[in-house]
Amino acid sequence: MCIRDRHKEDHWFKEKYHPEDSYLWQTERKVQAQLLAKKFFEQLKKNAYQGLKLIAPLDEVTFRQDEANNKFEITKAPFFGFDQNSLTLFLKALPVTISRWEVLNVVKSTPGFVSLSLSDPLKTQNFVRYAWVSFDSEENCAKSKILLENASIGNFRLGPIKSQSAKKPIKITPPLTEGRELIDLDLTRQLIQLLDEEKQIKENELLTTLQATDKILQLDIQQLYLRKVHSLCYDSMEEFDDDRMLAAKCGPAYIRSQVHISKSEECFPEHAITKTFEDSLNNYVAIRLAKPQVCLLYTSPSPRDQRGSRMPSSA
Repeated sequence: MCIRDRHKEDHWFKEKYHPEDSYLWQTERKVQAQLLAKKFFEQLKKNAYQGLKLIAPLDEVTFRQDEANNKFEITKAPFFGFDQNSLTLFLKALPVTISRWEVLNVVKSTPGFVSLSLSDPLKTQNFVRYAWVSFDSEENCAKSKILLENASIGNFRLGPIKSQSAKKPIKITPPLTEGRELIDLDLTRQLIQLLDEEKQIKENELLTTLQATDKILQLDIQQLYLRKVHSLCYDSMEEFDDDRMLAAKCGPAYIRSQVHISKSEECFPEHAITKTFEDSLNNYVAIRLAKPQVCLLYTSPSPRDQRGSRMPSSA
């Protein structure tokens, strides 16, 4: 018997391939993005992103040493990135009889809930799945852990634990050509407009009013919006269903090199990486703008993709 016939009635199979479940996921993702956009602008008005600066220091060696020694908090200024371990709860071994929607109905009412990720079934472990629940703050993550500790779905007790994923470094772009930020400012604006239309997000202040007199800061705000609302990392050229998956694949933040080269230098062999990076970025945006989506289809993260995640010894 083929896998399709064997599992066509399983919840995970329907979630991934059945049109009705796919539509439900699209709708959920759309509502989620609308709520995230609302919160983003509330935070922006409160100056919660004060100190935002997505630019790498010139002394990268010292920066990497400080990063390794945890001398700055990734979720706060200047990067406002995503820390999987402080913002995510892990649910181990969800039975195949439990659907995504049953889990979502339990976790989405917890304080600060942002997203739910479910892995593909583990074929070697009776098709159980892993789940990750993300929150908007470390405080809400801790509160929700207490609330969910005794929560059950049928006979299955959720028993969440704090995520203990291997730490990923902040990514830095190669040196950029002079004036590249102005090009990125326009391209990120176009992406925001397209993605907002797909998710039916209306009256986006980033598209009607400049949020900063400094164009570089405006670019930072637009890139942060793409990450936090649409789970899209502009410089990685990657788009995901939620911020946890984005951080797992693209790192907790992606910042721009402070080093610039002139257009005339771009063709020098030593700067080939810059040309390749910028050409790829231009092509990615062009293709994404040419192929709008109704909404991202649900794609489960495979346990194989979670090599950065490790199970606590007590789990």
